[in-house]
Amino acid sequence: MGHDVSTIGNHKLDTSSIENLAKDLSVRFEANVEYGIYDDVWFDWDGFEREASHEFTFFGTIIYPGATKTLKLFDKFFQHHIVINRYGKLASRLPYFSKYKHNLVELEDAIDSVCFEIYDYDNGIDFGTIYNNIFWDFLNHFDARWWSFCRAFTVLNGVYEHKTWNEIYESTMFQYRKDIRALFMKIGGTEVVYVDNQGKSQYISETYMDWEMIVKELDDNFKDTCLNVSEFMKKKRLLPENEYPLAFYDDFADLTD
Repeated sequence: MGHDVSTIGNHKLDTSSIENLAKDLSVRFEANVEYGIYDDVWFDWDGFEREASHEFTFFGTIIYPGATKTLKLFDKFFQHHIVINRYGKLASRLPYFSKYKHNLVELEDAIDSVCFEIYDYDNGIDFGTIYNNIFWDFLNHFDARWWSFCRAFTVLNGVYEHKTWNEIYESTMFQYRKDIRALFMKIGGTEVVYVDNQGKSQYISETYMDWEMIVKELDDNFKDTCLNVSEFMKKKRLLPENEYPLAFYDDFADLTD
């Protein structure tokens, strides 16, 4: 499998409750929003092991007048919160979590956090995941993948996969970034990071972190290997060929339209 671009950014969505989030998303995306839970956990509300039903339980629907699409919103931590509210600190000692200790990480993450997933099933689209104040974007995939994304910032001799450097540059700097910016502006976001889903920065896209933690992680561990995209665009000084950044930060400051 090849390396792909994982995009994570901040947002201003109302996550105070799943109903409030559904209302917020409905207005922002001009869509109906069905909200509830998707049963994909293997423990019951008393912490005993059981088989997940993989069924969707509806809590309600927010109707947007004249909407032509319907989004589905899942509360990923719903069952976790029930167990935590029932048993408090003892939740980690319940039978399921005592047996499968690797699942304790998600239980502990859920204690003071929220996590929701958004889908457009009618069109086969996975919008992404909301965790506290960050949004993992699964909607805007960079078709040319991670290494081609990196090559937009580096010297490229000749043609790569039937594309010239200029074609890679144009598709990355303008088409892709504008799509990303449009989505994050819609949810109140102002900044994103691009990380390699199978490289040294991949753990950032696989670990529950708040936005402030992600920015600090880049500053602490990728200070010399993280490229600021909008700063790059001011000078457009290409990096040496094959000297690729390990992560990217983007506030879209250079994009004005």
